[in-house]
Amino acid sequence: ILHLAQCPIIRLEFWDEVIVLLIKLGMPRPQHVDAFIVTGTLDQNKAISRLHSGVWFLAWRCLYAAMVTSRVEDTTLDLEKAFKRLVAMIISRLRAYGYRWRTWVGSSWFRHQPNVIGRKNF
Repeated sequence: ILHLAQCPIIRLEFWDEVIVLLIKLGMPRPQHVDAFIVTGTLDQNKAISRLHSGVWFLAWRCLYAAMVTSRVEDTTLDLEKAFKRLVAMIISRLRAYGYRWRTWVGSSWFRHQPNVIGRKNF
């Protein structure tokens, strides 16, 4: 698994893009990139947040799926497609999460005390 974190091609074409995306989503920059990729730690005393870990797990899933596909189909590993798949999975999960909240709020539309999404869920 360490090779998947240290391989210069995978790092440049996939993990660097994932880290940039996570930083744009508010994650602090990791001190040691190899350690972050393998373990999800930002420094010696701090791990990735719960929100950002979902993206990190999906990144590993997409990379693994791209590797399996390339072996099964005997093709070159397409890391750009793996990253695009990651973004598509993030979007689909956000839409599903939003739909779930919308349905929950909408189910109480005509009640005396309708359901309200609490601030802690934002």
